[in-house]
Amino acid sequence: MSSKTTRSAPGSTDPFAHVPEFALRLFRTEPVASTVRRWHELRIPGPFQSPELIVAAHRARDAMAPLPFTEEEALAQRDERREALLSPHLSSCHVVLYEEALHRVAACLGPDVASAQARFLTEVVDRRATWCDARTSVAILPRASRLLFAPGDLTMLTFAPDASEQDFIYSEYEFGIAGGVDANYVTDPALLASANETWKRLTGYSLDPDSTRELLTRLPGSTG
Repeated sequence: MSSKTTRSAPGSTDPFAHVPEFALRLFRTEPVASTVRRWHELRIPGPFQSPELIVAAHRARDAMAPLPFTEEEALAQRDERREALLSPHLSSCHVVLYEEALHRVAACLGPDVASAQARFLTEVVDRRATWCDARTSVAILPRASRLLFAPGDLTMLTFAPDASEQDFIYSEYEFGIAGGVDANYVTDPALLASANETWKRLTGYSLDPDSTRELLTRLPGSTG
């Protein structure tokens, strides 16, 4: 099945050893991307998850069904992916999160984890994070937004001509109650152009940095 993962071999140094096969293309090409745009409705993108969120989510999921990787491996994977944010190939990385994704952290994992996650994102907004620079931004699409329709989670990557990679939209989907997960890599130019228009609508309704910061300090569990 395409969503299977493999347990890291003893002594393995590959942080992506347990990544589902369908996501490997995304993970492997992030370091050479020129632009990265991420929209998430109900989840925090992996590179932007605080250590507290990664550990808490791992423990919660592992309690439901044993995972093939450890907390330490999950953190190592996040750190590896974050290196792409300082890549010399990167021109910009923009992330838009729906406010609900942040409320879910508080509701499912508790106020302490939510507070840590809010602080983590605030450091990016304030450009105080040491693992990314001014090329990376985070904005919130608030619950009160007048945007009537929003797409499911998606990641859009573009590449310079000499990168030998094709621009694509990455989107995951689940097989309902069956629990399987897979992903699409869309490269059709017409669909890429349509996604650009969708992105413009998302960013048009998103909060500016000051308002994003203010919202993060008002989230459940946030200590400012």
